[in-house]
Amino acid sequence: MKTSTIQSVVAEAAKELRSIQPTPPFPYLVEWSDGYEQLLRGRYAKTGDIHSLLVEGQERGRVIIHAEGGAGKSTVIRQLFIVAADEGWIPILVNLRLWQQSTYRLWEETRGNPDVALQTLVRDMGVPQVSETDLGSLPGDRRMIILVDGLNEIPPPAGATVLRALEAYAQRYPSNAVVVADRLVRRDLPSDRWALAHVRVDVNAARDQYPETL
Repeated sequence: MKTSTIQSVVAEAAKELRSIQPTPPFPYLVEWSDGYEQLLRGRYAKTGDIHSLLVEGQERGRVIIHAEGGAGKSTVIRQLFIVAADEGWIPILVNLRLWQQSTYRLWEETRGNPDVALQTLVRDMGVPQVSETDLGSLPGDRRMIILVDGLNEIPPPAGATVLRALEAYAQRYPSNAVVVADRLVRRDLPSDRWALAHVRVDVNAARDQYPETL
């Protein structure tokens, strides 16, 4: 797929995502931890907003965000898609709710080959749908960020395969980034390069912005 075509699909997707954002658009707080011990105990080294996910993704290449069920992980991922598109990135939104058992059977047959897994993710579940060739053929000034929503929606072995595939991608394309949304659970991450964050509605900022609503 040509870069111009990908950009066109991204622009349309961002427009659609804007139209389905919650109203009013509550601000989210991103709380960063140095490891799972701190994360699961609610201890954070620093805080930021949704834009900090993009910054950290650029620096570390790999981010995994956590939240309780119904706390807005999908909303954060969709907002990050819009922010990334506005800043000139090419975001790819992967919805793991589209995952099928046949997908994992393919992964098992190929012994969890990360290249096969990545190709399946971005081609069959991605918006825009791209190929492995597309991932590596962007102009030097364009960066891509893969946003994966719903890691907790698939079986743990499949989740581990997804993380390995994204790790391989991050290593292969160090100027790009991946961000994964998950429940508040501990994962066996494929490297220590992953940045860990917790996300939640910033209630104080929301009260300031919408005093008549809250």
